[in-house]
Amino acid sequence: MSTPKFAWDKVVLFLVSLFLSLVFWLQVQAQADQATEQRLSVVLQPLNTPEGLIPENLPPAVDVVARGPQSTLRTIPREEWRATVDLAQAKAGEARFEIRLRGPRDDNYEMNLVSQGVRVKLSPVKRISKPVEVDPTGNSPEGTVYQGAEVQPGRVTLVGTENSMIKVARVRVLLDRARLTSFQMIELPVDVLDANGQRIDNISTDPPSVTVRPQFLREETTASVLIRPRFVGTLPFGYEVESFQIDPVQVDLKGKSNILSGIQRVDTTPVDLSGLKATKTVEADLVIPPGVALEREQKVRVTLNIRRGPAGGRN
Repeated sequence: MSTPKFAWDKVVLFLVSLFLSLVFWLQVQAQADQATEQRLSVVLQPLNTPEGLIPENLPPAVDVVARGPQSTLRTIPREEWRATVDLAQAKAGEARFEIRLRGPRDDNYEMNLVSQGVRVKLSPVKRISKPVEVDPTGNSPEGTVYQGAEVQPGRVTLVGTENSMIKVARVRVLLDRARLTSFQMIELPVDVLDANGQRIDNISTDPPSVTVRPQFLREETTASVLIRPRFVGTLPFGYEVESFQIDPVQVDLKGKSNILSGIQRVDTTPVDLSGLKATKTVEADLVIPPGVALEREQKVRVTLNIRRGPAGGRN
């Protein structure tokens, strides 16, 4: 049986469409991979800076033009390319220096500097000492209160030009309290800030980082304080308190640390001396200051040693 004519027509139409699609795709790829150029920035590094001088206006990067097929330009290892300027013969003042471009060579593309030179001003190095401040961020760990931080070393040496030193307002480190625990030591980088709180990038610090140890107190904590008996009334004529003992002598309180830190002792409810002529032990409650509570409920036993004193003696 012969194949129907309309079936062969569909096969031929499919093959023609496939051929035309392939030709179109090849044309698009050829156009996409034509030689083109792209502007990039690469890091500029100073070399052989004379001792006692520092570049004051050296740009952090320079522009280069990369030329080659688009597919190749997309794969250029930019991080491996560097521009350098040799300052070995430089003196204080401003002068123009040649820029050299360094990086992996590849026959598929070329890299060229937009500008072959750069003007650099070199100024004498100035050093000053500044204290390091701690700027806390974030919330303290749950149930704790931030009490400040210890910094070692407490001062750092700033290294820069006189013009840049004029801008310095403060030196600080950022401490994220939410990621720390009490007494945990952490090394943090030092930032040099101007009056607007902006970093001054052309000043370095020695050392570049410091060790910080934050201090936290538990928001709810306990403390042991002494018990002080409170006496009222008057012994009968001729009697006196020879001595007294209390049991216990101290009590455990619980509450917020900032409140507990201000409590030195706790008084008892009044112990009445009226009419006592002999040794006696009485129980008394504790008068708890506002904002705190007893760690556990307890009473205080006060033992009064009473003796007859000289005529006319009284408490």
